[in-house]
Amino acid sequence: GFLALGAMILIWMGHGAVWTFLERLGAQVGLSVADVGKILSLGAFVTIGGPLLARLIDTRFGNTTPVFAASFILLASVLMIGILSIADPSGRLAAASSAAMTAGGSLGALSGGLTVDLFGYGGLGWMAGILFVIVLIIISSISSSVRRAAAPAAA
Repeated sequence: GFLALGAMILIWMGHGAVWTFLERLGAQVGLSVADVGKILSLGAFVTIGGPLLARLIDTRFGNTTPVFAASFILLASVLMIGILSIADPSGRLAAASSAAMTAGGSLGALSGGLTVDLFGYGGLGWMAGILFVIVLIIISSISSSVRRAAAPAAA
């Protein structure tokens, strides 16, 4: 359970690192501040349907495939909360997910700033990508364990 909570911190850390510098990244490619704001606003509205879409994907494909796909459309946390609730039936870890998101975002802003200082804005993509791969490994491992544990109960 705590491994899934750690994965949630990592995914939000990558997200927070990139999110913090989105306006600067937009300016580098010639977007105005207003254009960046419009894009971010549209993205926020699109994610309103995230929980419904996450449930539909999870029902059809299981946990591993949707976590991979959802990370690209910012639904990973919804699926990870589901994994947390499976890993910890008491619900304590799922309840802590909000704190994990906040911690990850905060650590992301800090580590993103350090990454930009050391490697430039291109380093943010590498940082987020590496964190994403680590999260995929963790969630794949957890999902496999949950499926193995559930298999004898289904038989």
